[in-house]
Amino acid sequence: MKNTIQKLMVVLSVLALPLCMNAQVTTTYPGTGGGGAVTDGTPLVVTVNVVSAEDQINDVDLGLDITHTWIGDMEITLESPAGTVVTLRDNYNGNVDNLVGTYDDESANAEDGGTTDISPNAGTSVADLQPLNALSVFDGEDPNGTWTMTITDTVGGDDGTLNSWDLVVTATAAVVLTVPTLGEWGLIIFSLLLLNLAVFYVVKRKRKSSLAGA
Repeated sequence: MKNTIQKLMVVLSVLALPLCMNAQVTTTYPGTGGGGAVTDGTPLVVTVNVVSAEDQINDVDLGLDITHTWIGDMEITLESPAGTVVTLRDNYNGNVDNLVGTYDDESANAEDGGTTDISPNAGTSVADLQPLNALSVFDGEDPNGTWTMTITDTVGGDDGTLNSWDLVVTATAAVVLTVPTLGEWGLIIFSLLLLNLAVFYVVKRKRKSSLAGA
């Protein structure tokens, strides 16, 4: 009986293998457009192409390095390949220079409309910041394809430069479970019954041999 249970556990483990193949993978994708001008009234549109074996987003972060003499002029959005748009910042923190840091939903630093920012010159300078709108709206989407970041300088008088940016994507491979057909279930059950009968037969033969030798 013990051996029978062990064999059944092996069969069930094999059937459950697809449930184990969903490890998360985090990849950083450098964006294009480094050196692009952030000028009054002309949006800077840059992209990054994600090619991944994983097809289900668990988390997205965005790293930025922008030189600008009045960061309160800027509105920044990120659009996924599926067309979902998130506004990361929208014209706040006025007369402060430069943005250097990461937008991250899990950051302990909340956007407060001015004093806290990913700027070395902000009243409270931090390395990471929660975006204006949550990046978690991308969760569950397929990360593969072209992501688009748009930087719009909405006020005249100050310009800037996008030095670099990157997209950090954590994703898993979506597990597609195929439910066995009735015929396949029948074959599985029949195989298990044959296995039990074979074990029963072997045990019975051993008992007879033991009795004969006593």
